[in-house]
Amino acid sequence: MQKITTPDAILTAVCGQCAEQARQLDYPAEGKVRGPVCPTHASGRALVLTPATVDTELYYADFTAGGIRAALDDERLVDDHPRFAEQLNAQLARMAPLEAIYEAHRWQRWYAVAGGHVHTSRACSSCYPTTLWGWHFTLSGADHAAAVTEEGWRICTICVPGAPTLPAFNGPGRRAQAQADAAGKCLSRTPVDVRWVASPYGRCPDCTATHVPVNRRSGLMRKHTHAAHAAERMRVARLTDPKLIGGPDGSELRVDHQLIPTVRVAEAAYVDHLWWAANPQVLPDNRDRHVRLALQLAEALAAKRNVTVEEVIESMVRRVKRNLAQ
Repeated sequence: MQKITTPDAILTAVCGQCAEQARQLDYPAEGKVRGPVCPTHASGRALVLTPATVDTELYYADFTAGGIRAALDDERLVDDHPRFAEQLNAQLARMAPLEAIYEAHRWQRWYAVAGGHVHTSRACSSCYPTTLWGWHFTLSGADHAAAVTEEGWRICTICVPGAPTLPAFNGPGRRAQAQADAAGKCLSRTPVDVRWVASPYGRCPDCTATHVPVNRRSGLMRKHTHAAHAAERMRVARLTDPKLIGGPDGSELRVDHQLIPTVRVAEAAYVDHLWWAANPQVLPDNRDRHVRLALQLAEALAAKRNVTVEEVIESMVRRVKRNLAQ
């Protein structure tokens, strides 16, 4: 039979309730799979029969069976052995129809090493008898190209010799990229403009992060925050957070070369500039400069509050008078 080449390919089997063709796995109310079923006998919780769904169910059933076998080997639980034996038989019965589906279709299975590569089998020459394996059941049924798209550079080039020639192999893969995006991290490792002070650092060409530490031996950048994504999140926060302030487009607000991050800081800076403008010891040119800076702050506050500049100035009159009286 033709080997499955995509993880979401629909499988066929014989319905466990009748002789009709089954394309779903059924889950009764208790949440344990009942086996392949046809549309007539499928419940509302039935899932499409694919290599990934079959191997996912097999993985958890085998995991549960392993725990039951450990309990059966424990002499301290000898009184409960009959109950454990019954539970083990239930798990084996749960696995039997799923194993039959695999034997009928024989799709590609994948295995992952913790912190290492993803392999097509556990006989890879790059591994050792002590290597700890994990069943990558969500990748079951994927061909080499689909696996590289999913995992990128995690795919073992011994198991998949064509991986380096596939375009997606040079990247981290869809799964790792999604995890990095959720954590706000950048996966780029090759720096540019590397410099040395006490230790090497460089600039990331992908996310524009600067002063990223560089490993002395490998010359690769350390894991770092994705600067472009962080800047975009901060820009949106300046527009939506009532406590933050920025330019009309969410850019940083800088007044007299000073960063004004919050509305409270902007109000305090507005009062300070008017105090300097009213100080008789300040030169006329400097007074005009402080008035311009205070007006710039008033305009930013007006844009933030969606009011006019005159309304902002009027709301700040009491604070300005109190500050001038001190």
